Amino acid sequence: MQELEALARKLALAYFVQRDYETILEYLSPEFSWIGTGEVEMGKGAAQLRRYFKQERNTYEGAFTIERAWYHTVFSAPEMAVVTALLDVSSDPKSGMVMEMPLRFSAVYRREQGRWLLVHLHNSVAYTEQEKYPFLNPAAAQKNYNLLKKAVVQAKNQDALTGIYNLEGFVQRADELRCGTQQRQYALVKFGINNFRYINRVCGFDTGDAVLCSIAGSLKEFCRTCEACGRVEKDVFALLLAYKGKADLDQRMEKLRQRLLSPEIKRKIGAEISFTAGVYLPADLCAEPMKDMLDKAFIAMESCKGEARKNKLLYYDPAMNEQRFEEERLMRQAPEALEKGEFCLYLQPQLELAEETLAGAEALVRWQRPDGTVLLPDQFIPMFEHNGFILEFDFYMLEVLCRQLRAWLDTGLEVKPISINQSRRHLCSEGYLERFCAMVDRYKVPHECIVFELTESAFVEFGGETMALARQLHQQGFLLAIDDFGTGYASLHSVSRMAADILKIDRSLLENFETNPRSRVILQKVVEMARETQMISVCEGVETPEQKGYLKQLGCDWIQGFLYARPMPAQAFGQNCLKRR
Repeated sequence: MQELEALARKLALAYFVQRDYETILEYLSPEFSWIGTGEVEMGKGAAQLRRYFKQERNTYEGAFTIERAWYHTVFSAPEMAVVTALLDVSSDPKSGMVMEMPLRFSAVYRREQGRWLLVHLHNSVAYTEQEKYPFLNPAAAQKNYNLLKKAVVQAKNQDALTGIYNLEGFVQRADELRCGTQQRQYALVKFGINNFRYINRVCGFDTGDAVLCSIAGSLKEFCRTCEACGRVEKDVFALLLAYKGKADLDQRMEKLRQRLLSPEIKRKIGAEISFTAGVYLPADLCAEPMKDMLDKAFIAMESCKGEARKNKLLYYDPAMNEQRFEEERLMRQAPEALEKGEFCLYLQPQLELAEETLAGAEALVRWQRPDGTVLLPDQFIPMFEHNGFILEFDFYMLEVLCRQLRAWLDTGLEVKPISINQSRRHLCSEGYLERFCAMVDRYKVPHECIVFELTESAFVEFGGETMALARQLHQQGFLLAIDDFGTGYASLHSVSRMAADILKIDRSLLENFETNPRSRVILQKVVEMARETQMISVCEGVETPEQKGYLKQLGCDWIQGFLYARPMPAQAFGQNCLKRR
């Protein structure tokens, strides 16, 4: 208790006497909110608080004097506590501003990562002697204690940003509903916003917060009185929904998807958002802990990978647990598999359309297991990304490619540029490019033989880092490619400013071009933009002669897909595709 009261005293001194606003920010939880003495003095987060401090400094630059102070811990628990403070505060008479008033503030603290951080602050003005010092009046003190205790419970269960339940609050409310006197059939839904970090990166964190608040508002309107909603993680929400059957639930979730964001927020971010939802339908509502049920909904949500995640509603099946255990087993085996050489280099040729000749290839990988099974990249690359193993794995595959290129060059084969995918995680690694160049130079591979490939999302999310990398790559003689264009939030204007040499158009832009005039227009504009910004355009996923003919008509430079060639082992690529110099 003394520790908490000392923290409250430091807070008061920093704010009133020292006017040291930066020190105050060090005491704040990321979910901090406050209510001031004025009618509109309230806000959430450090950014809003900084703006408030600036406005206050413009009003009065001087310091205050604390004449009399009293600090008391009115509520204390292992992870949450409340301190109330009563102060007589006066302004500096020399400042020309005369102010003397009794103030009261209640500080709600929460233990986060071993520290007590301020999660909520409520200021008010005390008008009577008894209100100023409730310890002089036991009845007033008890009333104050009860009010503060209620505020603590609310702060503990409420998400500070959105105002809906947090994880603990959601679990508590869901427990009350599911085991209530009136029996209903409930579904537990957990959904995450796809690619939410791009919104934060491109539009800013304030806009990202506005998106989360808009979603929370939609959920509150969507839920009936017998239902509950909460923000249980950063961009993950949970719902306990009463339903009559799967068809009814599917229909309701589709309605939610359509009105998830307010029109104002949609206009602000300039893009639609999608979500992936996992659903758990418990056989017995009261038979298992709510957090276990949330885990099962999460397992269902995570069972869908890649582009298939968009606006998916996935129902939990016990077999998903087996899939999760299998993924964990593969992850444990990956380092040993790397040492044993189980990851094999494959190459998919790319066709230069004008002359119908080999233009280059993309380096791919297959995991050939000892039992004879072969795993495709989608079955293990997302795991490696999630666990960070991708950093080591990318350099392993780079070395395999460099070794193969060196062998082809030594035997007199004419090598074409080979593109190799690199994880966005490398962009934050110190000394990454130096290590990349050292690997290539160890095998004396000409830099123009390798195309450095990053996904569109990496260009958007790490714009500044990618531009700097592009300059360094060009100085070293490498080419840079934007992969999967058309799957993220990049606009044609933003791509035109990216210093890339090759634009790889995702197969999704080619789908239904025969019957969809809008698809044809978009594809045409992308090819034109690539040409006008002096980028080589490469369309992926070409599988029919009609697609090839249309792309040639548009002036697309290269194509890649099953129509021309499937991915093949590196040895077969050298034998069948490369010519002697």
